[in-house]
Amino acid sequence: MDMEQMSMQNLLKQAVCKALYQTFAIPIYMEEVPQKAKVPCFCVTVKETKKQQLLGRRFWVDSCVCVEYRADIPKQQNVADVAERLYDALWFVEDAERFQGRNMTHQKTEYGLQFDVWYGYGLVWQEDDVLMGHLAYRGGTEFAEEKNI
Repeated sequence: MDMEQMSMQNLLKQAVCKALYQTFAIPIYMEEVPQKAKVPCFCVTVKETKKQQLLGRRFWVDSCVCVEYRADIPKQQNVADVAERLYDALWFVEDAERFQGRNMTHQKTEYGLQFDVWYGYGLVWQEDDVLMGHLAYRGGTEFAEEKNI
């Protein structure tokens, strides 16, 4: 996974977290929920990523973001309400970039709820240009050293 794709995934997770916090205002954890986490809470992870080459250096990336809602046993009764609110909150998220969700699904778990949503975005891979470092003469012939400047 290249740095640009990793950066876009971080932007995607930040946008999802922002939408969750604006809607629910409860703690949000990235990747893993600590053992002594406050509940109710959310955990946001990128579950799966598919990268498809289009033309040349252009790629289309689809990422499945998994949002886990964890709640106490008595509060698990409102899981259906949380799921409905997640559909509304995550269909369109934005922070530094905008992402539109699709293929949203949810299922009840022993801890609360697991909500999956797919987001797609385009990437253009760019190489750093190799520039000539300096030109020198040795015995009347020219040679150049390649260096990235």
